[in-house]
Amino acid sequence: MVMSKCDNNVPSPTKCNAALVQHINAPVSVVFQHPAETSIERLDMLDDNWHVLSFSIIGGDHCLSIYRSVMIHQQKINEPEKTVAVEWFTVDVPSGCTAEDCLYFIHNVIKWKLESLALVSERKASTSLG
Repeated sequence: MVMSKCDNNVPSPTKCNAALVQHINAPVSVVFQHPAETSIERLDMLDDNWHVLSFSIIGGDHCLSIYRSVMIHQQKINEPEKTVAVEWFTVDVPSGCTAEDCLYFIHNVIKWKLESLALVSERKASTSLG
């Protein structure tokens, strides 16, 4: 289940931000693994101790020209075999696009990413635990 929280404290009318949360039935040690592939993104932070990943999109021919994301993975309180993944982002709204359209697009991309992360992590956890 992906939950979304829109932030009304938007820094300007041409920016939007929000956070999405995914509960995952797998421990943090399984969830917090990253592929090593090239992209047009910049890794801003990778902290294996705090389970934080932050990246920025720094180029490309798409609508997300100025995008920053921070994802954290934390153990669910009193449930060490479960993880809460939260992704927060901020993006400049491209010209010719409304903030609502931009948020709709990004929410769908992040929702798919978090659901995929949950699916892969839960499969991996079930094979390694049982």
